[in-house]
Amino acid sequence: PELLWPSQPESSLRAGLMPTFQPLALCLQFLAPVPLMLFIVISEFLFTGGLHADGLMDTSDGLFSGREREKKLEIMKDSRIGSFGVVAFVFVTLLKWQLLTAIPIPEFIPIILIMMPLMSRYTLILSIRSYPYARKSGMGQAFAEYAPKHVITWSTISTLCMPLIICIILAFLYALALGVTSIFSIPFIPFNMAMFGLAYTCIGLMEINIFSMIISYIINRILNHYIVKQLGGTT
Repeated sequence: PELLWPSQPESSLRAGLMPTFQPLALCLQFLAPVPLMLFIVISEFLFTGGLHADGLMDTSDGLFSGREREKKLEIMKDSRIGSFGVVAFVFVTLLKWQLLTAIPIPEFIPIILIMMPLMSRYTLILSIRSYPYARKSGMGQAFAEYAPKHVITWSTISTLCMPLIICIILAFLYALALGVTSIFSIPFIPFNMAMFGLAYTCIGLMEINIFSMIISYIINRILNHYIVKQLGGTT
């Protein structure tokens, strides 16, 4: 097949991603995108046991209660769910679903599914280490107190290098598949086309990763500024 060069109508990023994620793209062509994205969102809650959703609802109940600081923290520790928590949960779930449904290129879906938890862990470390903790004790306070001094630096470097690690794993899987198909004389993606795809995949992932880190950092600062103003610290 003819390679798609950057001068052609399709972008070079998509040209690089197609050989790598083509099986997923073919599967998506036979599946309705709306229920598929809903299943992905539901799977997130199943994998985590709803832990993050519970934290979101507790935080929303406390922040938007309109009470004083101590009362807000008390509401957040209450196991019961209030109306603000339910509204926040519904809005966030619908937003995730619709954003995934709006992805125009199927090859971007696995990238986004990797970037979403990666950015959340990155901003989690930023929040705990960059802002005071609202309570005198807790898991966040223990992490902030005993975490290594340069944990933000190492977290930034590891998050930034994650696309390289992903490409190395993809290269290993391709080499393994190429060896198996060669033994049984099964047609497979040519070596030069696969290397072209991996190179552009790596470049595209780096661009998306850097952009995601910048946006995540800005959103993290805005949200934490509001939370610290309301509670006297992050939580």
